Amino acid sequence: MIRFPIAAEPVPDFSQLPEPARMAILNWIPAFSRKIPEMEKLDMLFRQNAWWNSGKQFLRSTSENGIDFEFPGLKNSPVNPIIAWSVISNKKEVLFAVNTNPEKEAIAYVTVADDLHAVDSRMINLYASSTCPTELNIEVRNGKAIRLTVPAYGFVIYGM
Repeated sequence: MIRFPIAAEPVPDFSQLPEPARMAILNWIPAFSRKIPEMEKLDMLFRQNAWWNSGKQFLRSTSENGIDFEFPGLKNSPVNPIIAWSVISNKKEVLFAVNTNPEKEAIAYVTVADDLHAVDSRMINLYASSTCPTELNIEVRNGKAIRLTVPAYGFVIYGM
């Protein structure tokens, strides 16, 4: 089995997630890792973009309605199935997002770096485990945010 690039240090530190979100993503990793063609694509992407493993990491807040943003697992309410984080280096941001729901796609607004994105600029899809939008508009929400659609038990990467 190919080692899952995002599970390797230093990207990301899942131990810092609250228990419900941490358990959801730790259950997701082995299931997704069995998708060998997807793992090969990811392995190639991570090799081509070595800075993804060395930039500064940020856990990202999410919102289902674009108004009320929260970090994964911090409320007593059910965990939003999208767990997202960014890596920033040299004024470039790449956003990674996982849908921990094995049965249906998830849609959420995800905060991105306010100072790196102009209003109405876009983030481009660099990888998706299934069909997803090819680009997403930057919106003024919680600073700046994008509206992600992540396939069931899927993984997406968007960059500048």
